[in-house]
Amino acid sequence: TGDVSTEGKNISSTATADMTNTVGGKLVNNVTGNMENTIGGDLKNVVTGDVSTEGTNITSKSTADMTNTVGGKLVNNVTGNMENTIGGDLKNVVTGDVSTEGKNISSTAAADMTNTVGGKLVNNVTGNLENTVGGDLKNVVTGDVSTEGKNISSTATADMTNTVGGKLVNNVTGNMENTVGGDLKNEVTGDVFTKGKNITNQAADSIVDKVGENVSRTMTGNKITDIVKGTDGTTNTVNNEASGTTFE
Repeated sequence: TGDVSTEGKNISSTATADMTNTVGGKLVNNVTGNMENTIGGDLKNVVTGDVSTEGTNITSKSTADMTNTVGGKLVNNVTGNMENTIGGDLKNVVTGDVSTEGKNISSTAAADMTNTVGGKLVNNVTGNLENTVGGDLKNVVTGDVSTEGKNISSTATADMTNTVGGKLVNNVTGNMENTVGGDLKNEVTGDVFTKGKNITNQAADSIVDKVGENVSRTMTGNKITDIVKGTDGTTNTVNNEASGTTFE
């Protein structure tokens, strides 16, 4: 009913069957050296209160599976760096919201990366947004596509192709300028209508207007030639120059 004290250089307790330690109050283990528990079977700790583990370096290792089940909130407070190294797959299943905040956030995939969004995807960038793609870029949109910006620029170092299955409308409230360093070819199977306050066509060498294969007008720097071919094989040519008009 009083105190029990056991002292010795080496103290050993061995039970070939079960051993039960029941403490009605506080159990304190003061170990100034190392403490090692070797368990050949299962280890189960049931605590109805709080559990606190403190140490300089804490390591948990499982040769098979490890399961952490938390009925409430799980908080990891790391004042230094945190690193997760996974040799296999990583799967996070969250039924609620997921929020990631950081000064710099980087995601790297050595192979493929897939983002699947069942609802709306919103990117709010207060600074600059830059996408660098070393291979091909393909955007497939079944709905509408809208691009708005102060200045929008599209540059292709090789070819650029725009294919429109329906109607193409360019609404420009200001000026529109096309600068082509090479040739420009417009092919229209329907009608062409051009309307403006002032329309100017200027060519450094010549301008040729043709209707079918029989009627043409060629304008050069000093002459206008009109050619009309008849169905009987005759040709009527009119040359207009500063010196006068000649007929052929």
